[in-house]
Formats: sequence, C-alpha cells, structure tokens
Amino acid sequence: MVNNIESYFTIFSSNSLTLNFCSGIPTTVDKLTDIILNLYEKKTGLKGSKSLEESTLGDMKFSFGNINLLNHYFKNINFTKIEDGISFTLDWALENE
Repeated sequence: MVNNIESYFTIFSSNSLTLNFCSGIPTTVDKLTDIILNLYEKKTGLKGSKSLEESTLGDMKFSFGNINLLNHYFKNINFTKIEDGISFTLDWALENE
C-alpha cells in the first residue's frame, strides 16, 4: 500500500505516467480462488467449490507486475499481502450486498 498518497498526486498530476500498483509477486487463478473460497467459508460458514476449465492456447499461467518504476518514485513501500487485500474486499462485499 502506498503510504504517501500526496507524493503520488504531486508526481503524477502533471504527468501522463501510468504505474502498475502491484507487489511483483506472481500468482495464479487457482491460488486466488483457493484464498477466496477459504476466506468466504471462514467469514460466512458457507463452503464453496471451484471448477476451473482446462487452459487453452494463449491463457496466462500466472500474472505479476514489474514494479521497478513504482519503486523509483516511492521508497519503502509496504505492500498489502494478497490474503489481507482479498479479506478486506470480501468484508466490504459482504457488508454491501
């Protein structure tokens, strides 16, 4: 998470630079669905299941972002763990359903 959001707006309000706000740690759809299902069960008591289709030609096997430019502009970034971010988002979704 960006700790100094004012720096972000100061740097980028006059530029047309786009940054990828990510951790740079690869993940997969399979891992994300496991995290979501486990958190959903803990929070609601309801057990879900997943059914992933076989991958097809051109499907991404994993995804991660290059954070070199982000690190150039922002020093000492404390990233949110993917599990914490998904948990926060799930809490919001459950409160606003």
